[in-house]
Amino acid sequence: MKLGSTHSKEARAKISAAGKGRTAWNKGLRGVQVSWNKGLTKDVDSRVSSPKLRAHLSRVHESQIGVKRSEETREKMRGPKSLGHRRAMSQGRLGMKFSDSHKENMSKVRLGKPTGRIFTEDAKRRIAEGRTAWLSKQGFPWPPTNIEYALQMLLENAGFEYEAQKQIGRYVVDFFVADGNLVFEADSNFWHKDKEREQTRDEYLIEKDIGAVIHLNEEDLISWEVPK
Repeated sequence: MKLGSTHSKEARAKISAAGKGRTAWNKGLRGVQVSWNKGLTKDVDSRVSSPKLRAHLSRVHESQIGVKRSEETREKMRGPKSLGHRRAMSQGRLGMKFSDSHKENMSKVRLGKPTGRIFTEDAKRRIAEGRTAWLSKQGFPWPPTNIEYALQMLLENAGFEYEAQKQIGRYVVDFFVADGNLVFEADSNFWHKDKEREQTRDEYLIEKDIGAVIHLNEEDLISWEVPK
């Protein structure tokens, strides 16, 4: 076939029909397949700098602009990708520089889409079970600290029914009060210096349908502490 040649719709339909049912050359091959021109330059291989090849690739690219494909076809084009393939693509992007317009376009594409890792319900269940098993090995539930014991006395004096050291999602809270769906935290001055981390934790608990997260520090609980 001559590079750069064009075909009528009828001819393309015949070519497409003739290719149906054929097995792809890379079917069953494992790992990342290397393209024929990887590492080649115009100094070592004339095909790379061939004007006919460049013209052909340019026409192929332009012919694909605006082409609408079915969701099934797009899913096949997207993957699934092997772990080795994803790692190779990630390594290939290292050091790449994008123009401001390209960055803006990428941001628009990602807008509204979830970020970070997405787990199936089964994976979430196994992660939760693993965390529970880990906590058990660490001697959970742990004995309360002085400040936690002071908060416990305050809650009991106020008539609250509570559950100490309750696990909610990936966190363990100091006290959970079912009436009002409240979380009470006893914040010592030493262990709770990272306010940004505390805020992230609180936002996560609110997303888990907690009504409010109430923090009490050492100054708030000093009158409830038991003398050492």
